[in-house]
Formats: sequence, structure tokens, C-alpha cells
Amino acid sequence: MRSIDELRLALDAQVDIVMLDNMDDGLTKEALSVIASHSHTPYIEASGGITPERANRLGKMGVDAVSMSAFTTKATHLDISLDLIIS
Repeated sequence: MRSIDELRLALDAQVDIVMLDNMDDGLTKEALSVIASHSHTPYIEASGGITPERANRLGKMGVDAVSMSAFTTKATHLDISLDLIIS
């Protein structure tokens, strides 16, 4: 969901999962409030601009899961080799 209006449509359709995409903390709190006031409660995932610190905050807010690309986009490589000695 990129907006509260999209979120309301999804909730009315009783979707199983919603992804709060690129929402700042303020909009995320608003979205969680809308979800809490609705009769249907889906699994809630947040993505976009997620750091380890922010993931912790989102969990405390009530988000069920986060998608964080920092693990793959900022990972450094490790050069590992294996030498076989056949005797």
C-alpha cells in the first residue's frame, strides 16, 4: 500500500497480507491505526527505507514483518576458495 486510501480498499477486500511500502513512521502509525479500527486484521509487512534500527521501531509499532534490502545491497563479498589435494 502506498496510501491510506489503498489500504482501506485492501481491508474492505479482506486481503490476507498488506505491505506498507515506502511509508515513513508517521504514515505507518496512521496505517496501523486504520487497520486496528477495521474488523479485518491482515498480516502487516513494511518495506522501503528499512534500516535495522527502523525495523526495531516498526516491530514495536505492531508491524508483523519487514523487507530490508540492506542485507544484500550493502553486503561485502568474501572470497573463499577450496583446494583439493588428491593423493
